[in-house]
Amino acid sequence: MLAGVLLFTFAQTYLQAYVGQMIMKDMRTQTFDHTVNQSLRYIDSQPVGRLVNRLTNDVETINELFTSVLPPLLRDFSMMAGVLVALALLSPRLALVTLATLPRCSS
Repeated sequence: MLAGVLLFTFAQTYLQAYVGQMIMKDMRTQTFDHTVNQSLRYIDSQPVGRLVNRLTNDVETINELFTSVLPPLLRDFSMMAGVLVALALLSPRLALVTLATLPRCSS
């Protein structure tokens, strides 16, 4: 059982890193193509360091979102959903009381 958990955890981490890197590659390619296709007047008016800094920082910020923020967020939401399902199966009355006390989003 532990070996299976280890194998699936490794596969999940590897797949997540691979997909993240492919997304980053596509984004870098698209931003490069977009920058190269700008008019010469625009490129001449912008300092080179400013353009490169903006491109790399924006892509790195999105990379941080995909690697450090979304996976824990999805894991936490799936854990909460699993706990609520288990609670509903074990004690439906307690599950209803628990759901009734959850904070509501007001729109």
